[in-house]
Formats: sequence, structure tokens, C-alpha cells
Amino acid sequence: MALKVASAFDKMAPYLKEKGAEVVKKVGFVYHFEIAPAKGQEPVVWTVDLKNGSGSIKNSKEGKADATFALVD
Repeated sequence: MALKVASAFDKMAPYLKEKGAEVVKKVGFVYHFEIAPAKGQEPVVWTVDLKNGSGSIKNSKEGKADATFALVD
């Protein structure tokens, strides 16, 4: 079952390709988003790196986060 929120992360990726370096200069943090399909279920993790290079979004837990958000889809 695909998470509803996955489309939001998919939409961010092209923006980072175009404006990522500017965003990294302003934000400077790495975020982990742990999103469970339903309460009590194993979460899917995205890493949003707005600290390094031109930024990136990965559908996995990468490195150490400056902040982690745990949510239900």
C-alpha cells in the first residue's frame, strides 16, 4: 500500500534540483520523516537533506538527522 504522503516527497525532488543550493543555504538541517501507514504499524522513512550540497530527498533513513518527525499517513 502506497502512502498518501509519498506524492508530496515526489513533488519536492524537482524543486530541489532547481533551487536546492539556495534552500540549503537558508535551512541547513537534515530531517527524517517516519510515516506509518496506520497507528502502530512500521513506519516508512524519508530523509530530507537540506544541509549538504544541493539537498536531496531519499526514501530511506540516511545519516544523522537534526530533527525527526513521526507521523501517521
